[in-house]
Amino acid sequence: MIRNAREDDFPGIRTTVQESWIATYSDYLGTDTVRDHVTSSEFYHSEKLNERLTDDEGVVLVVDDDAAGIIGYLYITWNTTDSPYLSANEADLRHIYLHPDHHGEGVGTKLLERGLKALPESIDRVKVLFHPKNDDARAFYAAKKFERDGLLDLDPSKVGMPSSNVDPPEMYVRDLQENPP
Repeated sequence: MIRNAREDDFPGIRTTVQESWIATYSDYLGTDTVRDHVTSSEFYHSEKLNERLTDDEGVVLVVDDDAAGIIGYLYITWNTTDSPYLSANEADLRHIYLHPDHHGEGVGTKLLERGLKALPESIDRVKVLFHPKNDDARAFYAAKKFERDGLLDLDPSKVGMPSSNVDPPEMYVRDLQENPP
């Protein structure tokens, strides 16, 4: 079931994020770096997650599986003051994570589409950043009608990537006027 996140979901969100990062990034960032990043990153601390829950310009969703608990997490915002690469009428898909045990089941697609449907009508485009070596993300977003917009000249740690990472994030964009949810 996809629903709005609650404060009691935070431990499950952190577990899902950590398992997703380990499965995705360990090969080129190292498991220790990934674990350290997820546990130390302010992006996944309760304070930051609480801010997102009360953000009038954002949506936080989880996938709550009866048997497994929280297996998916999405945060999308249209707060341009908080982003160096958003313009008016654009949203930023900041986080979408799925526990690796549930990849390939269509859950991530449903979570993404639900998040896009929650956006205000004034939003014309959605941007997403990810590590340029993340081939699975590239394939996922391309299949969801996002188009490559290039590498972003931005400190990766400013968008939630480990500070030891030197690769600039890759950006994909989906035009919601041409490809509505």
